[in-house]
Amino acid sequence: MCAAKAATGALITSVDKPGTPHNTQFSDDGVHVNFEAEGNTRTMSVVDAKTRTIVKEIGPFGNMVRPFTFNGKQTLLFANINDFLGFEIADLKTGQILHHVAVPGVTAVSVKLEDHFAADVINDGVARRSGFMGSFPGEAVNELDDLRADFLRRAVLAGTDRVCRAVIAGGVDRLSLTELTLGDAPEGADRERLRSRRRELGLPHGDSSPLVLDPATGEAVTDIRTHLGLARLTRVSQEANSGVCRGMLLGRYGLKEER
Repeated sequence: MCAAKAATGALITSVDKPGTPHNTQFSDDGVHVNFEAEGNTRTMSVVDAKTRTIVKEIGPFGNMVRPFTFNGKQTLLFANINDFLGFEIADLKTGQILHHVAVPGVTAVSVKLEDHFAADVINDGVARRSGFMGSFPGEAVNELDDLRADFLRRAVLAGTDRVCRAVIAGGVDRLSLTELTLGDAPEGADRERLRSRRRELGLPHGDSSPLVLDPATGEAVTDIRTHLGLARLTRVSQEANSGVCRGMLLGRYGLKEER
């Protein structure tokens, strides 16, 4: 895992762990960075954000740790693991696994991509956990981490528009949004979804963090009009694309969106 300056991108240091670091999240108080690695490892590492050293290992889990999240008090960790339909719960203070929660009656799940020109190659790569470059040797030049981060930044922009529109609807002048914090926004799914996306990118996401920030640098926004315009354009674009995809699913497969 690498630590870099958000403003310049300059590398500060790196934290070594076996495997390939993947899902990474800051604790809500900004004290720790928690990350897991794809490979022959079954623990989640806790890094001190100031010293940038691993101070604790959580686990071992039943398999390689994948997406994870925390409870509001930052005392419990909920993690998905490979080859298991369900999740495990760990104590963040002791590092011990507390519970193994399985979906009743399900012993195995097989997910396959169909109706795609490279379906066989992709399915084989997923089954072997070989990553994008391993699945397309000689064609792929890097993994998809940068692309995932770009999509997350767009999600932050779209989420910012949804949350700010609710704030403005409550009587706040749009030019005053730069003075507000995330905690000032109305409680609800939109605010918590925005918080989650910012957390995934390592951006400030506590209640005291700025309501509006640059999703690429994490810095405060000065040109609020331009930023809100970009946020609105991003949201409308995503909703339009979603509408097209829903129409294609309905037209090709007769699938309707569940509400």
